[in-house]
Amino acid sequence: MWKRVGSILRFSYDDKGCLGLDSTCFATGEHIKYLVTILNSKFGNYLLQDAPKTGTGDLLISVQAVEPINVPIPNADLEREIENCFQKVINGDVTIENQINRKVYELYGLSAEEIAFIEQYSL
Repeated sequence: MWKRVGSILRFSYDDKGCLGLDSTCFATGEHIKYLVTILNSKFGNYLLQDAPKTGTGDLLISVQAVEPINVPIPNADLEREIENCFQKVINGDVTIENQINRKVYELYGLSAEEIAFIEQYSL
């Protein structure tokens, strides 16, 4: 689930059934922890940069903004790797973010130049 309007993008995983907030969107289905991890990466945030904006410049991240993002379906090993990273984030490991970003860049086959551009964009 995620907040529809904001200047900082954050996607959350809800396994307790706490949905129902007025300004929240949510996704269901397979590979959700994997998807949440990808969308919270620097590249995931970059992919949403062209989402509509409010008059004050906040992003409007509706289902229509997320749906067209091309996230590769993972094989079992990759999904397990990404979900292990997801669990480390949940457990409070703040050092895992760079590892997640590297895995996402690798997943999308980005060049060093493309990665540098994404890294500069997300400062």
